[in-house]
Amino acid sequence: MRSRVSIVYDNFSRNTGDMAVGLSLKKILTDLHIVHNELFFNRHDHRAETIMIGGGLLLREHPEPVYDRFKIRGPHILNAMGILDFPKDLQYLDEYKYVTVRNSFDKEKLSYLQNPVHVVPDTTMILEDIPDFDLTLDKKCIGIHLLPIPLTPPEKQALISWANQCIDDGFAIYFLPVTLYANDYTPMYELSLHIPQSAVLPVMNPLEIFTAIGKMDYFISSSLHGGIFALKHNIPFLLFDIEALTKDKKMKTFMKDRGLEKYLFSSVKEMISTFEGLKKDAPDYSDIIIKDMKSLQEHIYTIKQLLK
Repeated sequence: MRSRVSIVYDNFSRNTGDMAVGLSLKKILTDLHIVHNELFFNRHDHRAETIMIGGGLLLREHPEPVYDRFKIRGPHILNAMGILDFPKDLQYLDEYKYVTVRNSFDKEKLSYLQNPVHVVPDTTMILEDIPDFDLTLDKKCIGIHLLPIPLTPPEKQALISWANQCIDDGFAIYFLPVTLYANDYTPMYELSLHIPQSAVLPVMNPLEIFTAIGKMDYFISSSLHGGIFALKHNIPFLLFDIEALTKDKKMKTFMKDRGLEKYLFSSVKEMISTFEGLKKDAPDYSDIIIKDMKSLQEHIYTIKQLLK
């Protein structure tokens, strides 16, 4: 007899990472042959006996009317969750069957719980490429995702000069929109006008973005999930440390947990110098991938045992 569960994730902001989380939840439960339904908080939904919540960055300090809805009481499952700041009202998680967060720093934030807290990689790492995906990239290419953050004229000129130099050195430059909710396409398109031989890839869905990143030789990302997607494909990548802008340590902790802190950057100047180091000595993430996937297999097995 099949179990029935509900899944809850951020299915309203159209954030690529959150939508990818939803895909990973559905894949886990579908592969386990577990019947499930998706909750939409804007209407009266059927809630099953067990609810899988997240991941994503969903647990935040109260009051947050939008995100407080994810603080659901009962014998549920917290899936590879991210936690913003230091909320002190999460004692209800002691009722949960299984509590998992996506990094060691978030585990520290839950030290006041009696329930064991486990660290598992973001479950979007279980996603798989679209077979025969119709996107052709030049063989030697650099993918770039930039948040729509204002650049000073010197920063903008340094970025343009660097990109044009990369093209002169034989690289293709592709700008990739990832944070679509922030309208990242427009500033990257405007930047590409100053880099004549660069291209902006079309707006794509999460699985298409996941697959496209796997076709690149290097990836520079301002999105955590852009970095996760590159890691899963063993594509050398840099990740923008957003802590100075948002006080969010998710980028730094993700990289620190994997010994990759030196591939973080927080300015255009750091990006350029760090990329040169990445290019000279490109890392091989094979051991990290094996470790993360083993952890996720154990995570999925635990879910199976809880829900069977």
